[in-house]
Amino acid sequence: MRRCYLLLILVLVACTSVQPLPDKILHQTDDWRIAGKLGVRSPDYNGSVSIHWQNTEDNFVIALSGALGLSVARIEGNDDSIVLATPDESVRLTNQQLKAYLGYDLPLDYLDFWIRGIADPDRVSTIHPTGFTQAGWKIDYLKYKASNPVMMRLSQGATFLTLAIHRWEY
Repeated sequence: MRRCYLLLILVLVACTSVQPLPDKILHQTDDWRIAGKLGVRSPDYNGSVSIHWQNTEDNFVIALSGALGLSVARIEGNDDSIVLATPDESVRLTNQQLKAYLGYDLPLDYLDFWIRGIADPDRVSTIHPTGFTQAGWKIDYLKYKASNPVMMRLSQGATFLTLAIHRWEY
């Protein structure tokens, strides 16, 4: 009986000490999902929404919801186009038109890099102690969990976006 207990303890210890390595490093993949909260403060809009973002190498889907989980908007796109769907309408937009439609700039061209904690490698950036600046935006990483950013603030002029990520999948 004593041998059974020892064997059980050895198996449990062995199982707890083995930790699987992630299949991919977040910075090296284009396939990921997040869930969290997005706060926006700008001259034309102040508020927050829940955000669910699914990203692949070829496209992205961003679902924004407000109080009680009611859908506010769904943004789908790729390098060529963006479709914004609200409960009332669905429109195809450019990034500039999206800014006019939302009332604040949502830098989709860069955001998929910034969320992962890296600057867009095809654009000039300047490093500072808590992040970097790129494309006229200052990106500050406020909190990490493991090696994943979970709290960041983006600012450009009088526009401030704060993203708190509750769940990462990649």
